[in-house]
Amino acid sequence: MSSAIDSARFRDLLVLARQGDDGALGEILDACRPFLKEMAKGEIDEKLGIRIDASDVVQQTCLSAIRKFPTFDGAHRAQLLAWLKQIHRNNIVDTIRRHKSVEKRDLAREERFRDSQPDAAQVADQLGVTPSQKAMRGELDSKLDALLADLPADQQTVVRMRYFEKRAFREIAEQLGRSEDAVAGLLKRGLDGLRRKMGKSQDDGD
Repeated sequence: MSSAIDSARFRDLLVLARQGDDGALGEILDACRPFLKEMAKGEIDEKLGIRIDASDVVQQTCLSAIRKFPTFDGAHRAQLLAWLKQIHRNNIVDTIRRHKSVEKRDLAREERFRDSQPDAAQVADQLGVTPSQKAMRGELDSKLDALLADLPADQQTVVRMRYFEKRAFREIAEQLGRSEDAVAGLLKRGLDGLRRKMGKSQDDGD
C-alpha cells in the first residue's frame, strides 16, 4: 500500500469507511491500485496480456471490494491488504479463465470454417473449369468475383475479409462493429450462398 497513507491516517480512514464514508474507502483503495496492478501483471502471461488490461482487472477488484466491504472485519493495514489480495486473485483467475474460454471458442470456430474455405482447386471443380484453365488464376478469380458480387453486401464483405484478406474473426468483428458470433453466421450464410451459386453456374453451363 502507498506510503502516502501513514498508519494513523489509515486507521482514521478505516473508521470513516466503516461509517459509510465512500470517499474514505475510495482513498484506501486508490492507494492500493499500484500494488494490485503489479500483482495482475505478474499473474497474466504475455500472450493473454494482449487481450487483458491489468487496469481493468484492478478496477473490477476495487468494485468487488466496495461491494464486499461490509464483510471485512479486520482492523489493520496488513489484514486489509490480505483481504484485497484474495479478492484480486479470484478476479484475476476468473478473468484468465474467461479469456481462455473465448480463445478456445475462437480456435474451434476457425477450425470449423477452415474446412469450408473455397480453395482454388475446389472452386475450379465446382465451376467446371477445365484442367488447362485451372492454371489461369485470373480467370478463376474473375468468376469468383462475379459470384461474390451477387451475395448480400454484408455476407460478401465477410467472405472477402476472411478468405481473400485472411483476417481473423476478431479483427473482422471489430471493424464491422458486430459480435464474432454474428460474423461467423454471416460467413456461413455467405459460403452456403456461394456454393449454391457455384452449383447453378455449373448447371447453366451444361
